Amino acid sequence: MASEVSAAQPEIRFREPHMLSTAASSVSRKFPRTYDVAADGRFLMIEQTASYSSQRLAVVLNWLDELKQRVP
Repeated sequence: MASEVSAAQPEIRFREPHMLSTAASSVSRKFPRTYDVAADGRFLMIEQTASYSSQRLAVVLNWLDELKQRVP
């Protein structure tokens, strides 16, 4: 849920809250918080999916060197 906040003096006002997402949360010990908010108000959320149980992770080392070779 989210609500716009107006901090105009002398009082704080809140608009009617609205639904941001109906996605299932995937809170766990490894990921106690499944979202983060950027300074500009955008947010990133980890959504639980059917393939969430996969333990595969791809790590690319020195990707910038490879990019420089492929793109002059």
